[in-house]
Amino acid sequence: MRPAPFAALAACIALLCGCMPHGQAAATPETAQTPAPAAAQPEPSAPLEGAEGGIHLISELLGSRRYEYKTFDYQQPGGGAMAMGLLTVIDCETGTAQPLCHRDGCAHDQPGCSAWLTPNDGSLITLAADGDTLYLLHDAVDGDAWLEARSLADDATRVLCTLPRLEADREYDWALAAADEGTLYLNAANYPAAADFSVPREEQAAVLAVDKVSGDASLCTNREAPPAGSPRPADQRVANAEIFDAQDGFLYLWLGLSGDGAEVWRLEPATGLWSMTARYTRTGFWQEDGLSGYDNRVSPARAGRQLPGGPLVHVDEQAGTLSAIDTATGQERTLCTGLPQAAGRIANYDVQALPGWYVVTVHWLDWTTQQTSFRQFLIPAEGGSPVEVSFSQYSAPRGSQSVHFLDQYGGQFYCQYEIRGSGPQPGIDKDGMPYTYEAWQLVYGLLPVEDALAGHGNFTELYLE
Repeated sequence: MRPAPFAALAACIALLCGCMPHGQAAATPETAQTPAPAAAQPEPSAPLEGAEGGIHLISELLGSRRYEYKTFDYQQPGGGAMAMGLLTVIDCETGTAQPLCHRDGCAHDQPGCSAWLTPNDGSLITLAADGDTLYLLHDAVDGDAWLEARSLADDATRVLCTLPRLEADREYDWALAAADEGTLYLNAANYPAAADFSVPREEQAAVLAVDKVSGDASLCTNREAPPAGSPRPADQRVANAEIFDAQDGFLYLWLGLSGDGAEVWRLEPATGLWSMTARYTRTGFWQEDGLSGYDNRVSPARAGRQLPGGPLVHVDEQAGTLSAIDTATGQERTLCTGLPQAAGRIANYDVQALPGWYVVTVHWLDWTTQQTSFRQFLIPAEGGSPVEVSFSQYSAPRGSQSVHFLDQYGGQFYCQYEIRGSGPQPGIDKDGMPYTYEAWQLVYGLLPVEDALAGHGNFTELYLE
């Protein structure tokens, strides 16, 4: 029996962008300020281990296969519909989706199936593939978090480690981010667990290194201050901290500051040394009809389904230009011109980075009627003229919603391209009275790149086989 696709993919964590290598000065755009070189830092008391060799970013994508955590409705014989989480493999070469289960004869409709991942503890599950292993990060609503390792060859699964919970009265925002030959690196941004609304919350950057075999974990927290030549303004605090890149044995973190600006920090896991490499500020602030934003800003691109995140981009909405900032050198490169100008004063640019493309969605909002509209553009990652596409998930009197480009591989885009109604469904309310409701499902599929560029919506819907 085939379960029908239902509402949602598990949320993935978008992690953010740009900086420069040790010992070099950043060639930053007009909106950036380059700090003085960081002073030499003391040896940490407990450096991370197992960080030899190159560090790479990890994702749910491995070769041509994409691993998803989906939710389905399954109707048991004689019973009601129940929610089940099913770990699903999407193969873009065949356009099929199958449960990740190697057991012969398994119908994938019972908890004994290795693809059955229904969390009964309210946990969120995020995934990352590295080599022949799939890692599952469980983050429960009660603060518990743990990491599982699953063989992609035979589904053998083990708990790799339990992550710290409220350690030193701090809560953690865990995210799978990077790996080398023997170690996983998790973003471990954390903040005080006790809620004191009289004091602004200050987030702290940290990285957790986990040995892939033993599960031994070591936490490296950034307690360094910015260099004296580029102090952090007194009224600014770290609002978010995220790993965004890995190069030449270094991890790079984006520290978003409250109010205005951001910092780029580099961690050398082999030694535990932290250093700030750049600070960016935003210009062109505006406020109009209850809306506000920046027309000229450096910010991370959203990353779609890829972990950990997209590169740093420079958006000038008044000029209608998009540029990329090189992670290693800090140099800016124009990707395209000719985007809608002054978009920020109407709504905003949403910039998403896919492996070979940028997707720029320009949203408009009529503040008086609350009606929304959009224009959407595809831009090659190496730069080039923007190609406008006009695919829509739905159109309604209140507006429309663009297709969500989630990833790109094998010459195809992986998209959420429709919100489909299934007609009136019967239900019984809390008083035992019957009623009907409209059920909706998100529809996912593959779209060849050449069709997208030609404006042909030839989506191939992905069904569970």
